[in-house]
Amino acid sequence: MPIISKYSNDEINNLVGELIDVVQKKNVSVDLQLIALGNAVSNIIDSKVPNSRKAAIAKSFSDALMASIKDAKH
Repeated sequence: MPIISKYSNDEINNLVGELIDVVQKKNVSVDLQLIALGNAVSNIIDSKVPNSRKAAIAKSFSDALMASIKDAKH
């Protein structure tokens, strides 16, 4: 069953594009880009998600990341 999002593909792709543009403009290593984006995700979860939901949101994010990597291998 496909996942239905409340956000359009255009909204998601535009925001992702802007985020990637910012880290690429800094001309830093992939490691630093991933560290910064990971810290941003952690900060968002820590500051915007209720304590009772943090672990579930982090797990969902991690699962989605792993699934996207597996899909990219094919």
